[in-house]
Order: sequence, then structure tokens, then C-alpha cells
Amino acid sequence: MAGATATGHDTTAVLLAGLGAGFGLGIACGLFNGVVIAILGVSPFVATLGSYNIAIGVATTLTAGRPVQGVPKLFSQLFYGGSVFGMPAAIAITVVIALCCN
Repeated sequence: MAGATATGHDTTAVLLAGLGAGFGLGIACGLFNGVVIAILGVSPFVATLGSYNIAIGVATTLTAGRPVQGVPKLFSQLFYGGSVFGMPAAIAITVVIALCCN
């Protein structure tokens, strides 16, 4: 998102693409964990801890160990400090997603 915004792409489109990529990656990680647990018979705790370490390694490699800066201002305002009915926006989004999954 930081790179696309810096090159002049539309902020809303970049934000939606970034959120979509994040949700897609979350689904892929959950699917990976489910396969490892259900098919390979690995303990859920061990599978989750292992995939967490893989994700941390990939993230550290991609960012060269530095924090990512320059995300779109809309993203920062919504997710870092935004609120919905007095509740942090990230929690509100989590509640909506949880309700949609039931």
C-alpha cells in the first residue's frame, strides 16, 4: 500500500486492494493450518505456532527488519485511531466479520 500510494495511485483503490490482500492471506494461512491439523494430524498449537514463525520470518525478510511506513492516510485514520460507536474500528470490523461467519 505504501508503494502504490507513493506512485500516485488512488488511495481508496489501494486501501481496498491492501485489505483484500490481507484477508486473502489470512484465509490462506487458516487453510494451511487446517490442512496441517486435519490431514497431517499435527497438534493445533504446534501447527499454529509453526505457521506463526514462518509468517514472522517472511515478514522480516520482506521488510528487511524495518517497520513499514507510508501507508495511506485513510488507512491510518481508520484503523489506528478510528472508532465506531465509541469502539475501536478494528474491534468493530472483527465483530462484523464474526457475525457474518455465523
